[in-house]
Amino acid sequence: MLLDSFALLARADNGFRDTYLQLEDFAKRHADWKWIDPVTVSKDLPLLDAFDLGAALTQAVERGVLRIKYTVLTPDGVLASDAFDSPGEIPRQLPDRFEVFFDTRVRPLVTVFEEAKSAAPAQRADIAAQAEELKDEDENGFLTMGAE
Repeated sequence: MLLDSFALLARADNGFRDTYLQLEDFAKRHADWKWIDPVTVSKDLPLLDAFDLGAALTQAVERGVLRIKYTVLTPDGVLASDAFDSPGEIPRQLPDRFEVFFDTRVRPLVTVFEEAKSAAPAQRADIAAQAEELKDEDENGFLTMGAE
């Protein structure tokens, strides 16, 4: 589950703890969304540094937690209902939310991120192991009493 992945990434030693915590909160509020659209995240979380967001999403892809997909904006400005592994796979025509077909080649291309289901279990185990090493840290990153 994406929320679990962000929580584990936030606990791992990766330099983007705050960014992953904000992404986790965003994912909770939009649990029914299929993808993470960085533009929408940036609008929803205006205090989140865009470069940190981009770097954190890239790191999540590199760790096998997320994968990159491509879609287009419909004429009414919402994401098309399908996303593809490469821009070249996007059909020339797609239906909008009213089932009216539009020309995708004249619409803005959007990079989105979705949970990487195939590699997720192994990657989650790796991230969980990193997080376990940090289990004696409190929410501020300080070692708690009894920690080695």
